[in-house]
Amino acid sequence: FKALLSKILQDVNNCYQVVQLIPLLNLLAVEMDKLKLVKKAYPHILDKANSKKLAEIFSFKSMREDFEYFLVETSNIEHQISLKCTVAVSDSKLSEIISIIKKEDYEHDKARVAKQQTVNNCLSTLQIRKMLEVFHHDRERMDLVKAAYHVIVDKENYKTLEDVFQFSENKKDFLKFISN
Repeated sequence: FKALLSKILQDVNNCYQVVQLIPLLNLLAVEMDKLKLVKKAYPHILDKANSKKLAEIFSFKSMREDFEYFLVETSNIEHQISLKCTVAVSDSKLSEIISIIKKEDYEHDKARVAKQQTVNNCLSTLQIRKMLEVFHHDRERMDLVKAAYHVIVDKENYKTLEDVFQFSENKKDFLKFISN
């Protein structure tokens, strides 16, 4: 049943309103299945302004929070794409961004702030490389390169960031991400 519902929700010929999706997704018993399918169905939602109402389908707070985070991330990507970046921020603006990131004590908080800074700022590959120097772990570096992708002015150079990752698996994941 889950496979059939997944196929229906992802069919490019099908579009849905939120009120139609809620009863369909409520047919699933497993919260994680609901979350996966609502994410897959999202591009086919006609009334995206009502998407927050889909949080009602989740019984667990953690699933609602994951869904709400997904909506924020999706909105950020849509905003980044709308910027149509062609010129990167100045060096002084980059220094300001890096200073803001460094003010945070923990790596996770630094990554959160760095991702927030990519929402409204167009950047070059070299500038992202400088921002990545703040981080010690591949996980946060990967989060940042993914979050910044849509505001990069020189995407043809982005693959050169492969060397910032310590582990070969992360290098492969990065290259796979930019190839999609």
